[in-house]
Amino acid sequence: MARPDRSTRTALLAAIVLLAALPPGAALAARKPAVAPATRPTAALDTAQRAVREKEFGQAAKAFEAAAKGGNAEAQYLLGSLLLSDALGTPDPVAARRWLESAAGSGESRAAYSLAVLAATAEPADEDAAGRWLGKAADAGFAPAQALRSAGRLPLVFLPEKDLGDPQSIVEAYWAAVQHDDLAQLRRYADATLVRRTDAFGRGALARATGADAARASGWLIEHGADLNATDQFGATPLMLAAAAPKALALPALLKAGAAVDRADSVGNTALHYAARSGDATRVAQLLAAGAKPNLRNRNEDAVLDLALRAGNAEVVATLRAAGAQATRRSAIETAQVDSVQRPKGQPDLYAGLPDLFVAAARHTTGLLEMLLKGGASANLAGPQGLSPLLVAADAGAVDAARVLLAAGADVHHRDGRHRSALGIALQRDNLDLCRLLIGAGASVDDAGNSGAPLLVEALLTRRVEIAALLVDKGAKVDLADARGVTPLMAAAGLEDDTTVQSLLAHRASVTPRDKAGRDALLVAALAGNAPAVRALLQAGASVRSEDDDGATPLAIAARRGALELVRTLLAAGAPIETRTKAGASPLMQAAASGNAEVVGLLLKSGAAVNATDVHGDTALMIAARDGSPDAARALLAAGANRDLRNKDRANAREIAEGLKRATLVAALRPG
Repeated sequence: MARPDRSTRTALLAAIVLLAALPPGAALAARKPAVAPATRPTAALDTAQRAVREKEFGQAAKAFEAAAKGGNAEAQYLLGSLLLSDALGTPDPVAARRWLESAAGSGESRAAYSLAVLAATAEPADEDAAGRWLGKAADAGFAPAQALRSAGRLPLVFLPEKDLGDPQSIVEAYWAAVQHDDLAQLRRYADATLVRRTDAFGRGALARATGADAARASGWLIEHGADLNATDQFGATPLMLAAAAPKALALPALLKAGAAVDRADSVGNTALHYAARSGDATRVAQLLAAGAKPNLRNRNEDAVLDLALRAGNAEVVATLRAAGAQATRRSAIETAQVDSVQRPKGQPDLYAGLPDLFVAAARHTTGLLEMLLKGGASANLAGPQGLSPLLVAADAGAVDAARVLLAAGADVHHRDGRHRSALGIALQRDNLDLCRLLIGAGASVDDAGNSGAPLLVEALLTRRVEIAALLVDKGAKVDLADARGVTPLMAAAGLEDDTTVQSLLAHRASVTPRDKAGRDALLVAALAGNAPAVRALLQAGASVRSEDDDGATPLAIAARRGALELVRTLLAAGAPIETRTKAGASPLMQAAASGNAEVVGLLLKSGAAVNATDVHGDTALMIAARDGSPDAARALLAAGANRDLRNKDRANAREIAEGLKRATLVAALRPG
């Protein structure tokens, strides 16, 4: 089967969740289960769907779970989909997979299709599992799965956004793609009106993108006509939100496109005010270079320099003064101590409901934070949903604020209501300096990350290689596995080189553990096409005869990838050439499916049986006719492949190629 495009899944996951909000008939219409699911508990599912529509995702999850535990396959599928999204906070793929597998086992075809996508878009992709789940979805009557199986392809998306019956579902999925900088997904939407749609707060796609530091999405939206100066209900423009974003990644594109630099929000703040409060002199300089006026005042009569002085950031103050900025309340600002967050009087307060200490903890300057702590504020003040000041600082990437809080006794082990820790957040934000600080303050390197996996496994699965190296250096257990049985060595084997694998092996990581699919690190490395890692693992004693639960060996996997160098390495290490998968496929058949004639030729020279058949009666030549290339077919014919053999469907290789209208292959398979 053809490999899928590796586009980001987040927006599609959000789209699946919104299927729960569809009327029952619409949700069930796409499914024809082979095994009838348990009777639909109408009240529970109706409650859950109503909660989804009202964005009460926690309530929806509880209602879905109640029905799911009662054996309802639809509820199990919808709960799994909800857990895969970020509606409940950090996605929980382990729990989601468990519910999806339960639903698929009861004949819920959409769950099987979702599992096929999870396997196909994993890093590295698991094509065997993807094909197996796709087959189950197709056998259960799911039309998209049947179409893909007929075309010999793996799924690219969970459920196409155009199939969503609810227009609002499409909008929500689109906005999720915007905020997660999923450019590939954005390009799939043909409706230009989505660029101009706004939410209940008057905020459109460009505002969402700039505030989320989604630079690629911002650029794409600008190119496709997004209003540069659109305002939300607070009067904030995309430029203001970009200036206040954690990294201000969209700011250059907005300035280049001509966004109005001096427009003011509902309380009179300009983008320069927002930038000054961020504590980042670079974005202040960018706005000044674009013509921002340095002496505009907001409705509290604060000039930009007033805010910078109040925040205590010397670099921002110097940058503004060099541009001619003046403070309006110099004596008060420079001599008085600020002991609270300055909130706008009689105007909307974006920090409403948060204690001053939390607002101060999110800043990259520490003057106000230190003042509040000295005034008796607790570094472990409890906030909404279990938040702590240290978690707020971690979320904001405010390393200096985190350092001040830790010195004041902040609990480095505290987790919020979403079970997030400060170190888990620092890992997810890829903030190496913050990770180093938190570990130095006593955070355990063997704790679970925010996904539930051990920190080291999560770091490697999310390609946070530098943080992974730090965790190993600080003594993290190198064989600690996640709920799926994935060890750090397996996660590292899925990367592009052997640097991390070598490091883990040097720290005595074991090559023998297997995950719940029966794969060890060598099989994962083969699946990723990571030849250097394969060599390192073989040298460390990994078995070249290893098989996963489907019977696939490293050689079979490498052959399926058409990875010539990898196949050579494995053959030289003594890989058995005729080991079969549970479907009866040999490495030669896998190579035929890849279409790589060089791999086919190498296996034939190494003694592969050219006319062997799998459980369907297919030979390597038939598989080449269906999935491979003319060159692969010619190599097989030159080695004596019998073109007249027929499979259990009574079709020979040429008839298979004719049925798929593969004219070049048909010509190659004709006698003579």
